[in-house]
Amino acid sequence: MKKPGSSRQTTLDKFIGRACPRPQPESRDVEEHNRDCNEGDGRVSSVQIDTEAAKTWMYPVNFPRRDYQFSITKTALFSNTLVVVPTGLGKTLIAAVVMYNYFRWFPDGKIVFAAPSRPLVVQQIQACHNIVGISQEWTIDMTGQISPTKRASLWKTKRVFFVTPQVLEKDIQSGTCSIEYLVCLVIDEAHRALGNYSYSVAVRELMAAQVQLRILALSATPGSKQQAVQQVIDNLYISTLEYRNEDDADVKKYVHNREVELIQRKKTFVAIILGRNGQEAVEIDNKLVEAMRPFATRLCAIGVLPTRDVQTVWFQNNLNSNFL
Repeated sequence: MKKPGSSRQTTLDKFIGRACPRPQPESRDVEEHNRDCNEGDGRVSSVQIDTEAAKTWMYPVNFPRRDYQFSITKTALFSNTLVVVPTGLGKTLIAAVVMYNYFRWFPDGKIVFAAPSRPLVVQQIQACHNIVGISQEWTIDMTGQISPTKRASLWKTKRVFFVTPQVLEKDIQSGTCSIEYLVCLVIDEAHRALGNYSYSVAVRELMAAQVQLRILALSATPGSKQQAVQQVIDNLYISTLEYRNEDDADVKKYVHNREVELIQRKKTFVAIILGRNGQEAVEIDNKLVEAMRPFATRLCAIGVLPTRDVQTVWFQNNLNSNFL
């Protein structure tokens, strides 16, 4: 059964309520391509579209073209898309190109890039400036350290926002974020969109308000269970899944061999842990698991570990390595 307001946008038609022709902005080192529009879902936004700019979409030619990046970008421009590509294979470029085209198409529209960590945010900011040339005049990096009052002012004056999931959720719920002007939302580390995580809540609020916007979700590790992946797709109102792995023909030639160094723990260390009385062993084990959790998350993201579950990795390694 389809939930009220749950229709998932797949084209640009009916994306806007009023059209406003404007001169097409000049752009260097870009290649223009005709867009293909089909009938939309009828939901309305108050943001005006530049009808001339929307006749084309642009893709950078100042970087080597990879067919899978080009194909995924084209899909993501015209449907709410979950992009699953291994780390290091160009999700950042895809996001930058999608953001840039919505920046062109909707001169009054606002674009949001949300990511849970600073390195991811910095990487995307650099891509938007260096790859597609979005002016720093229009961009702002907003964290929870900026006061709500200041953020409210920035939501009104800027057009491209780099935020944490928590800031996005809070500003939507408080009314600080000008949701009626949102035209594109890019969600990095989209596999986190489970349950009541900030991503899920923010998108749910936007859909409840009938905001018409493009959603692009990015992940290198969407989850190993079909149920979890489906929940991400449902929570983010995804209509298209673009999946590539390292063995796909159009990706394989860009994959470099990883150098993995396996560091084993000493037998005596594990023996000491397991040799203590029950309660002390549990407490020490919990502290070790907590200390290893951020490292396991990173290693899982780049494919070194099969899961982020530290305890699973911990005990499997103990058994498989014959430490005891």
